[in-house]
Amino acid sequence: MRLTSARLHPFGRFQDASWDLSAPVAVVAGPNETGKSTLRQAIMHALFTPSNLTPARLRDSLARWFPLPGGDHATVTLTFL
Repeated sequence: MRLTSARLHPFGRFQDASWDLSAPVAVVAGPNETGKSTLRQAIMHALFTPSNLTPARLRDSLARWFPLPGGDHATVTLTFL
């Protein structure tokens, strides 16, 4: 199984952004503050954050990735082949 795309809608500073990761080698590069770490965090949370967290624990774990101002959710869609 291979990750072929990622979509953040919304997550962190992105309202709706997609990345095509289907090439044999995908390199994410760019200047500081363009979202490279945010993409990594989104993939990590989508794969490894338990879905049965209490609302308080979910806020502790993910609140910094909720969109501002006053966001209450973050959405990540991953596609695998």
